Amino acid sequence: MTGFPSDLWSRQSTDIRSSDRLVYLDVHATAQYDRVFKEGGHDDVTTVYMGEGAPDKYQTTGRIDSTDRRTGQPRTDLPVIMCTHIQVAYGGNNITSPSTCAQAAFS
Repeated sequence: MTGFPSDLWSRQSTDIRSSDRLVYLDVHATAQYDRVFKEGGHDDVTTVYMGEGAPDKYQTTGRIDSTDRRTGQPRTDLPVIMCTHIQVAYGGNNITSPSTCAQAAFS
């Protein structure tokens, strides 16, 4: 893989939510270009990529704290649903991916 072109601009938005409305998820992203937006019931992680370099330059890391709203206790027995889409602009091209979703489990 050759990496990203020098005129790259890209934004990835990832919506993170629980399958149970009574479970509160608190998302923390720690990469330099990540921002977390709290939106009642789900969190959105937005990552902006700019300029050339290897893809791992923009790796997102973080953690999700999960709390049962009824008991106040941690709740890690339910899957986390993540949906993401990416917009990329470079060399006069502007591409937007379709949204894609996945489920992940706590470990």
